[in-house]
Amino acid sequence: MNDRLRTGANARLEVTFNDNSVLTLGENANVAIDRYVYNPAKSTGELALNATRGAFRFAGGGIEKLQKKTVTVSTPVAAMAVRGTDFWAGPIDGKYGVLLLKGNVRVTNRAGAVTLSHPGWGTDIPLPRKGTR
Repeated sequence: MNDRLRTGANARLEVTFNDNSVLTLGENANVAIDRYVYNPAKSTGELALNATRGAFRFAGGGIEKLQKKTVTVSTPVAAMAVRGTDFWAGPIDGKYGVLLLKGNVRVTNRAGAVTLSHPGWGTDIPLPRKGTR
């Protein structure tokens, strides 16, 4: 909890959590693990990530099988609610993209929300112009 993960140029990092969820960071990434709770005895779990820079991939493990679970990811441009999921997110072609590989992800920001529920579905979110938020 409250760990910050960072990568530099030409670097990658893969973290496997106790429940076998896997977080992979691309180069120049910065992700904070705001909260991680995995309690299979009580069938509860929570994972909250804050991705402030770079691309990442998340593949859920045992936490996805729990009855009471919350997996969320915050980014500078959107928030994601994750269910039984393997997805990629990060800057691409001047936008911030989210690509679903398995499961479903609800992507929300001030402009609205979209639920990605079929593998291969994605969404692009315009990046804020410099000097605006």
